[in-house]
Amino acid sequence: MRQNACGENFRAAHIIRQATRANYNQELSMEGTERHLGQLMCWLAIACIMASLASCSSKPEDAIVGKWSEIDGTETLEFFKDGTVSVVDKGTTRTGDYRFIEKDRMRLQLGGLGILAGPIDVVAKVSISKDELTLTLAGGDVGKYRKVK
Repeated sequence: MRQNACGENFRAAHIIRQATRANYNQELSMEGTERHLGQLMCWLAIACIMASLASCSSKPEDAIVGKWSEIDGTETLEFFKDGTVSVVDKGTTRTGDYRFIEKDRMRLQLGGLGILAGPIDVVAKVSISKDELTLTLAGGDVGKYRKVK
């Protein structure tokens, strides 16, 4: 059976259209996959950023726990999870309590030393950066401490 030139051209055009459509559908499918992969990568990046921010922004109540040594002095502070504190300077130890009254301010209440000195009740601005603690008292006195490892 012979076909004329028009029939062959029609058939060739039909085959080309089908191949082009299949190729186009495959490209669309790949673009969709790439788009979904791109969205997935974006969400993973956001999740990683959120996790790192959460780990960096720990509560000051947790970050202050531990032993701190005065950078330019002899004083050592040790903050405990239960809200107690121990201050040692030149062989003299004072103990007391601390609590955060704001995110960056805490109240320290230390017991007295008998007739030598009465109790201490101070509010200090607190700044903790990595392994450095800065306490700024209302009068402007600043104490800088390094975390003891």
